[in-house]
Formats: sequence, structure tokens, C-alpha cells
Amino acid sequence: MRNRAVKFIIFVVGIIGLGWLIIYFRPIFIAEPDLAETDIAVTIPAAVLPAPATSTPSAPVVVATSSAATAASSTVSAPANPVTPATSVAPVTPDTPAPEKSSSTSFIIPVPFTAQAPLGEWSDDRQQDGCEEASVAMAMAWVNGESNIAKEEWLARILALTDFEQKKYGEHRDVALKDVVSWMFNDYFSYEKVVIKPVASSSTILKELEQGNIVLIPTNGQALKNPNFKAPGPEEHMILIKGYDYKMGQFITNDPGTRRGENYHYSSEIIFNAIRPYETGYRLPFPEVLVKKMIVVKK
Repeated sequence: MRNRAVKFIIFVVGIIGLGWLIIYFRPIFIAEPDLAETDIAVTIPAAVLPAPATSTPSAPVVVATSSAATAASSTVSAPANPVTPATSVAPVTPDTPAPEKSSSTSFIIPVPFTAQAPLGEWSDDRQQDGCEEASVAMAMAWVNGESNIAKEEWLARILALTDFEQKKYGEHRDVALKDVVSWMFNDYFSYEKVVIKPVASSSTILKELEQGNIVLIPTNGQALKNPNFKAPGPEEHMILIKGYDYKMGQFITNDPGTRRGENYHYSSEIIFNAIRPYETGYRLPFPEVLVKKMIVVKK
């Protein structure tokens, strides 16, 4: 009887131990399936799939160039979720067309050229002192879209303007800025799109040129250091500026004081330093207070 009881207890303990062994070693005998190998496919309806983010290119941005740079354009991509402003600003359209560019590093506004003595008659006082008249004549030829003007025609225009000034105003030699505008542009040519502006730096002139305007400046001609002038050069001298060379940092001019004055280059520094308004008259002293100014002509 006692032996039976012992065998029963050993049997029960063995059953319980076997059960615990099965539970403990179950991961070894029963492998869990790998998620990557399941046959279950999860399908997301197309309607709820997010649209791919895309970048929408905007219009090219024109980068303004400085002295050694060139005008260029670059494309800017908008963000995936752009913020739309409440209001939009319309682009500003300039009153005059952009300058005609001759290369990627410079531009020239097409202003026809004449020397103040078109046929080389420098002994004629009207032509010898005709830089203002020649500059205005060139400016008005540009306004009227003229080109290929004969030297004889230029001479006729310069003398006609000189005679008009002398007859109506009693002077034609060194003509101050205000009288160039009033006597020549406004009175003789009946043209009003002309204004006198201060010149704070050479950039002030360049800004006007980049807007498609041309500029007339009064100078101390001797400070221009032009080797084509008869030494030492004129003290009161007007030139026309019509373009700029960004690479060289030079203004492109029509200088009527020499027959070689078409597209003549002056450095920005020389131009700015040479600007010196003068009084109407004949070899009058320069004003004691120097205020640099220019005449801006628009089409």
C-alpha cells in the first residue's frame, strides 16, 4: 500500500514537471511566423494616399549686377505648400524701354554721335563752345529715333541752336544746366521729358542708364584727362553718357569735344570727380559751393 502511494506521487510530480518543460521550451519547438513572410496584404485605398510633393518653378529672377558682375537670371523653386498672400502686387512697368545690351557685360543706348565741330572747323567760336548744343542735338536725335545723320546736317543743327540762343537769350557759349533745359530742350525743341537731378555717386548715373534714360553732365573738361583734347582741355565741357561697361567699371559716352568721342570710355571715378556745374557766360568762375548735378533725358 505504501509503495503504491509513493509511485502515485512520483507519477503526479512527473506529469507536472513535463507540463512545465513543454511551456518553457515552446519557442524552440513551435516557431513564430516572420512578418515579412506572411501572406496577408494590407491595401490602402487610392483616395486616401497623399499626393507626392512637387516643386513648382517660378519666373526667372533677374539679378542686378555691380561693377564687376553681369546681369543674370536664376530660377527659384516654390515650397511644397506655398502660402498665398492676401494681396498681390502688380509688376512696375518702366516708362522707357530697357537699354539695348551689346554684350553680357555692358550695354549701350543707341544715341547717334557728332563732334561739336562736325567738319573740324574748330576755329569757329560757335563750334568751339558748342559742346552743350551738340549734346542736346544728339539727345534729341535719340528721342526722335534718328540715325545715320550726315555731318553737314549735324553742323546745321548745332549752328541753328546756337543762333537761336544768341538771338533770344544773348548768350550761347558756356550754358548752365538750368538754361540747357529751359532754352534748348523746353523752348527750342518744345521737349519736356528732361529733369535736373543731384549726383550723389556714380551709381546715381548708372541707375538712370539702367532705366533706359540718357544723361548729360557738366564737367571740368581738364579733369577728364582725354588725350584727344587740345592741351590742357576745356574747363567747361558737357558730355553725353549712354552706357556702361560692368566688367571695366567704365561709362560709355558720346564726347563731342573730339571726333574720336563716339563710344568713348571713362572710368566711373573720373566721371564722378569731373562733374562740375558752371554758370552761363564765358569762362566765368565755377560756383563756390560744388553741388554735382546732371540732366536726365527720357523718351
